[in-house]
Amino acid sequence: MNPQEMAKARRALDIQQTAKKFLTSQAEHHTAMAKAHNTSAADFDEDSSEHIFHKAAAQSHLAAGEAAAECCQCCKADTFTDLFKSDLSDGDELIPTKVSAIIPDAQPTPGGRLVYRTGMHEVKQPTHGNTPFNFEKLTAIEE
Repeated sequence: MNPQEMAKARRALDIQQTAKKFLTSQAEHHTAMAKAHNTSAADFDEDSSEHIFHKAAAQSHLAAGEAAAECCQCCKADTFTDLFKSDLSDGDELIPTKVSAIIPDAQPTPGGRLVYRTGMHEVKQPTHGNTPFNFEKLTAIEE
C-alpha cells in the first residue's frame, strides 16, 4: 500500500469511528428522551395537551433513535469504505475543466462588447463602409 492509499484508509477509519460515536450517542440520547417523555406523559390526564405532547415527543424520539441505530450499522469497516470511496480523494488533485462548457467556443458575435483594461487605448468598433478602396473586394459579401 503506497503512502497515499494509507492516508486515505486512515482518513476513512477516522470518519468511520467519528460517525459511529456520533450515531451511537444520538441513538442513546433519543432512547433516553423517549423514556423521559413516556414517564412525563404518565403524570398528566390522557385528554390533556401535556399528555398528548409527551406521547408525540416520545414517539418522535423513539423513531429518531431507531434511525440513528440503523445508520450506525453502516459504520462497519467494509460497508463504510465502499460507501464513501468517492469522498476519499486527496483534495489536492486538479480537476480539469473546460471554460467552453460554460462559454461556447463560437467566434465573438459582431458588435460584441469589449472589456477595457487600465491603460488600454480605445478600440473603435468597425463600421460598414469604412473599408479602404483597395480592400473592398476582400470584404465584400456576394449575394
